[in-house]
Amino acid sequence: MLINVIEGVLGIIKRETKADLPASYIRVLLKIASVPEITQNSLAEELGSSQMAISRACKMLSVYAGKGALKGLNLITQHPDITHRRRLACSLTPEGVSLLNIINDYIRTKTAENRMKV
Repeated sequence: MLINVIEGVLGIIKRETKADLPASYIRVLLKIASVPEITQNSLAEELGSSQMAISRACKMLSVYAGKGALKGLNLITQHPDITHRRRLACSLTPEGVSLLNIINDYIRTKTAENRMKV
């Protein structure tokens, strides 16, 4: 059942990141995975979110989560966009790629199991 797969994916994210990520942050991570080098402006536009919400999500998903002792999850990198230096582009880190590979393997396994049941 699809709900079980979604719950499994959320469990993987929580286990691997040791964090309870909001769904909006997961959407940002998945969009970055599907569109490498996407800018924060494009993320906001494509996900229908504010620039501030995208900025907060990207900070938490990157190494630096903000002022103070907060540490990000190191799943993405943020760097100046090559076409517009004032904009930040985002891409997955090796840790981000690893997490997405674990999720993809889980989904493939569950899909195969469901096909066998039919």
